[in-house]
Amino acid sequence: MKRYIFLLITILATIKITAQNNENFYFSNLNLKDGLSQISVIKIFQDTKGFIWFATRNGLNRYDGSEFVIYKHDPKDSLTLSDNHIWTLAEDNDRNLWVGTARGLNRIDLKTNRITSFVDERYGAFAKSEVRSLTVDSRNRLWIGTTKGLYLYIPAMDVFQRIDLNGKIKDEFISVIYETKQHQILIGTSTKGLFVCDMNMKVQRQLTTQTPGLRLLGNSISTIYEDSNGTLWVGSGLSGLYRINFEKEEIVSYHKGNSILTSSSVRAISELRGMLLVGTFDGLYTIDLSTHSFWKHTDASLEKGNLSHFSIYSLFVDRSQTVWVGTYAGGVSYSSRFNNRFDFHDPATIFDALFGIYGCMLATPGGSLYMATEGRGLLDYNLQNRQYAYYPIDNASRLQYSQNIIKGLLLEDDILWCGTNKGAIYHFNTRTKKYTLYCQLPREMSVYSMLRDKDNSLWIVSSDSRMGIMRLSDKKEVQTHFPVNGGQDSCLFGSSRCILKLRDGVVLIGSRNDGLIKYDLNRGEAVYYDTDEKEPRRLLNNYVTSIVRDSSGRIWIGTFGGGISLYDEEKGIIKTITKEQGLIENDICTIVEDNDNNLWISASNGISKYNPKTEEFTNYNSLNGIGVYEFTPHSGLLLPNGEICFSGNNGFVTFSPQELQLNSYVPPVVFTKLVVNNRAIEPEDETAILSSVLDDMEEIELDYNQNNISIGYCALNFVFARQNQYATFLNGYDKDWNYIGNRREAYYTNLSPGTYVFEVKASNNDGVWSQQTRKIRIIVHPPLWKTWYAYLFYAVAFVFVMTLIMYYISKKQKLERELQFKQKEKLQLEDFHQAKIRMFTNFSHELRTPLTLIIAPLQDLVSMPEFSSSVRNKLGLIFSNAQRLLLLVNQLMDLRKNQEGKLNMRITKTDMNLFLQEIYYAFNHLAAKKSIDFTFETSEERMSAWFDKSIIEKVVFNLLSNAMKFTPANGRVVFSLSRCTIADLSPEQQAELQTLPADTRFACFSVADSGKGISDDEVKNIFAPFYQGEDDNKENVGTGIGLSLTRSIVHLHGGTITVSHNQPTGTIFRVYIPISSDAYDASLLVEEEDGQVVEDVIPSARELHFDIEKKWTVLLAEDNDEVRAYVKECLEPYFYVLDVDNGKDALDLSLEKYPDLILSDIMMPQMDGLELCSRVKQDLQLGHIPVVLMTAKSMVVHIKEGFSVGADDYIVKPFSMDVLICRINSLLESREKLKKLYGKKFSPEAMGIEIVSGDDRFTQNFFEIIEKNISNPELGVDLLSQELGLSRANLYRKLKAVTELSPTELIRNKRLEIAAKLLLESSYTVSEISVYTGFNSHAYFTNCFKSFYGYSPSEWVQRHNEKRETPK
Repeated sequence: MKRYIFLLITILATIKITAQNNENFYFSNLNLKDGLSQISVIKIFQDTKGFIWFATRNGLNRYDGSEFVIYKHDPKDSLTLSDNHIWTLAEDNDRNLWVGTARGLNRIDLKTNRITSFVDERYGAFAKSEVRSLTVDSRNRLWIGTTKGLYLYIPAMDVFQRIDLNGKIKDEFISVIYETKQHQILIGTSTKGLFVCDMNMKVQRQLTTQTPGLRLLGNSISTIYEDSNGTLWVGSGLSGLYRINFEKEEIVSYHKGNSILTSSSVRAISELRGMLLVGTFDGLYTIDLSTHSFWKHTDASLEKGNLSHFSIYSLFVDRSQTVWVGTYAGGVSYSSRFNNRFDFHDPATIFDALFGIYGCMLATPGGSLYMATEGRGLLDYNLQNRQYAYYPIDNASRLQYSQNIIKGLLLEDDILWCGTNKGAIYHFNTRTKKYTLYCQLPREMSVYSMLRDKDNSLWIVSSDSRMGIMRLSDKKEVQTHFPVNGGQDSCLFGSSRCILKLRDGVVLIGSRNDGLIKYDLNRGEAVYYDTDEKEPRRLLNNYVTSIVRDSSGRIWIGTFGGGISLYDEEKGIIKTITKEQGLIENDICTIVEDNDNNLWISASNGISKYNPKTEEFTNYNSLNGIGVYEFTPHSGLLLPNGEICFSGNNGFVTFSPQELQLNSYVPPVVFTKLVVNNRAIEPEDETAILSSVLDDMEEIELDYNQNNISIGYCALNFVFARQNQYATFLNGYDKDWNYIGNRREAYYTNLSPGTYVFEVKASNNDGVWSQQTRKIRIIVHPPLWKTWYAYLFYAVAFVFVMTLIMYYISKKQKLERELQFKQKEKLQLEDFHQAKIRMFTNFSHELRTPLTLIIAPLQDLVSMPEFSSSVRNKLGLIFSNAQRLLLLVNQLMDLRKNQEGKLNMRITKTDMNLFLQEIYYAFNHLAAKKSIDFTFETSEERMSAWFDKSIIEKVVFNLLSNAMKFTPANGRVVFSLSRCTIADLSPEQQAELQTLPADTRFACFSVADSGKGISDDEVKNIFAPFYQGEDDNKENVGTGIGLSLTRSIVHLHGGTITVSHNQPTGTIFRVYIPISSDAYDASLLVEEEDGQVVEDVIPSARELHFDIEKKWTVLLAEDNDEVRAYVKECLEPYFYVLDVDNGKDALDLSLEKYPDLILSDIMMPQMDGLELCSRVKQDLQLGHIPVVLMTAKSMVVHIKEGFSVGADDYIVKPFSMDVLICRINSLLESREKLKKLYGKKFSPEAMGIEIVSGDDRFTQNFFEIIEKNISNPELGVDLLSQELGLSRANLYRKLKAVTELSPTELIRNKRLEIAAKLLLESSYTVSEISVYTGFNSHAYFTNCFKSFYGYSPSEWVQRHNEKRETPK
């Protein structure tokens, strides 16, 4: 007996659970009338773009939420599907959609929509196989299951490899192929059970009816699915459903005999939010994956919301969590939690009877909802069991509909007062369900509302134009006239619809044509609010449909055409809300307040939710699944269960405000089509506009006559897709966004030539807009005759014609003038040249003496400290240009001397490599200033050579100056040095140098630039005196004597110079100078003077004393022993001096000693000063140390600035020790101020300001690590040392050098700074912030905060809130 009782309880619980869960799915349907090609949907698939694909027995369908695109077999077109019966679908990583049909495999390239069929005879037996399953595994391999075996596609060879598992599945019907999360390949067969293989197709196990342990009830496998918990579910077409756990060696079977399954044919499995969906031959089932509880869901029926057919072939859950169910004969059913938010009730379909308009309603404590109807009397809807009943007033009358129209209701205990359209008032007993006529009013009228007053009288609201308001006493006496003006007069109220009691004897009346009336019966006063009154007694419409007092005591007035208004008894109408403020429509029917104090407003075409606190609206219309076509005025109710009910012309709707979720899914937007000049454009068609589908294009190009276009687009949201909204903007055409509703195509005509960017954005059915837009660039090319090159051709042709005319007119005169000029030119050229040389020479002689007298005093004036910086700058400018003028004069003198044979050489033996390297360094900084890539290339470290240094210096200077002058920014200049013999020279050069010994060695130095180059015509005259080539840059104006002097000097030196073109642009000058002593006369050779020391340091004129507060450490790097010793001696009274003789030792010593400043020469062995500076600045430990570079005195007057390779300062030799000490002291004092800035206590005013030097990478990394680990209480020196890659000692030393604070102090300060920000900018408590910022103790955090800022955390917040509230 107990067993039967337990079974009964189980069955009842199952039925109850089933009933409860029937609410979970509310299905909508797609079938032939919607565009589906066939009603049997065998497979459902969603591609990477978001389109839904349906495989049917008569074609493949692509669905975008609004339209279907159908792919079918066409026997006349080989580029179509091989068959219309589609079994399976799969997409690979290359965006190919593979389509398995009853007659072969097909591939659709989703980028171009091109179809390839694999039905050729070259594919052998596979060509026309029936493909029943497809899978693309994690290695992007395509597996094909056919009725006669398993195949693997090899794309490199375009072949299909047969896989038979050593004969185990040879010619077997492969029904399903599935890859698990553990990368196992599961193969389901029709007669041999389930095979489990690894990725290399090695069989790990086989499950059949004979398998011990994991035994199947049948060998036919139809579907496989692995749920989110890793559990494997296997469906069989004959033996039900299996739950398999390979680790535990467990298998659980569900079938018709042991579960609520009514069919053992399981065809599809999917998963939705923790529920397993099981599609069978006899409906849809779900399994709770946490409890494994089994439910059967809605049966197939014609009732709205149910499945369209019982036999399920396919299941799919898309990215928006919409469930798609493919059926055998009912098309596609789909359900989302957002398409069943409104429960529409249509009793007419239950009773097959006409109920007319559904009107006002009342709910009894017993759970019955009574609703007035216009034709069937009272409708009784049981809220618990969802059962309907109706009670007509006169069921036997022939005039059944006209005698059973109820307009108004009032509930008192068990009596329901019913007002009819005939002026009759009935009592309806809710227990006996019987009517009793209580009163018949004086004339026929519709009784819309009734209200009980203090004296037990009844206010009656009717449609009568002269008796719109009446009072019915308990003796059934009717009062129609009401005193006004303190009782001196009486009035009649017109047709009215609703009434609200303010207090005893005082009511608000909503009239049909006279607006809102406040009537005080006690005082005999009536106050009107209508469209004719002025503020604050003005309404926007006189038809008042609803008067509601909310839980806060506020009174809301609904009008049909004027929105809603907020009424105050003292102030009148204080607020009016219309469509402009967000209301769905101004035609208000009813206002209802829910349990969360939100107002729900039924309008003529939808429902608005209004939050009075935030003044925000959420709107729903018929496209959101409401079901009611038009709502009934003054007919709405908050039900006892918290739901809201509104009635309408074709039924009524109920919904739970708390469960009315907003669809937050932002759908992707895709471009669907392009139409040009009313012609649809396909990828790779003859127009060549699209190379792929429009959605994959970033840019389309159109001819000038293809300027009438339309672009189709779609938001892939399938929940009430007609509610998707769009906005478009064509940049370059539109001025602002065009919000175009649900139109899915944008049209543009007569686009002018130019470049446009088309943008589109979309919202889903609930108005959630995408933040990003889809863009495509559109280029409309101009016609050939309007292109820029056409206009250029017109201009050139015009100029050419005009030139031709002028040419013929002046031809004769021009020829005569040319003959005369040529005759005179030859005679005058030589005289002019000699005269010019003499004039410039004499002029140079005259200029030299006054220039000397100018430069000498200027040099004294520049060195005087009495002048202001402005005056000294101007004197320096004069001095610089005077020297430049002197250089020009000297060049002229040298040129004249050379021509007269008076330029004498002084040949000495010198390292030419070092000599040219010094000149390179001098020009290197000018190149950096002009952004020129300047390099020096040499094949030898030393080149001992005999030459005149001063003369060769002029040659190199002229060549490099010209290269720098004519090379543009970001160009390149290469200065190279090599050694050669006379045999290595060209025959022309050998002939020129034939007087030199055959064993003469030459130094070849060349200057190659990437400037505009020299034309062949100019090369002939380039070395002529005073010749200047053409140049558009006015800044490159010269004298034309530099190259002439250069060639003269080279020839004087017994060498030669050549010029050639550089590739791709530019010029190469090559100079060959003999460097053997045999090449020169012995009288020109001069032995080097020994003991000559360059004075690099200018001693102070008088002994000076500098007041330096702190004795810093200075590292001195100088390879000259005498200079290093002298500088060290001068610096030691003020600094601790460390000295080394090369850059490498300086870098090593810096890492060891951490000096406060590095003073380095540029030219040093092993590592020069520039590399040292670069290495220091790039080193995380040394980057904060200032570097001062010492450079030799520039040999070029022009080069005095531009030296910057990361150094903090530089000083030119010879320099004054006073200046050097002052510069060092100034740099170190600036660094000291920076340290104080890093180490200062953060003030409240500095909140939000990150006080980190922009170029100090160490400090940035340090604070980033602190912020990343701010909540970690273990944040300390060890963690910082590990993250920064420094030892504890180096970290302390580095931080003391930068901030003067220890790591612990810096961490605490940073934590307190972030805590202060969070206190002001977040809603966290003090305790939460103290934990977040890494403080273990609330008290310790409070003490630290007060010590740091002078306020406790609470006082800090209060102080800043007071500042915000204080008016400015």
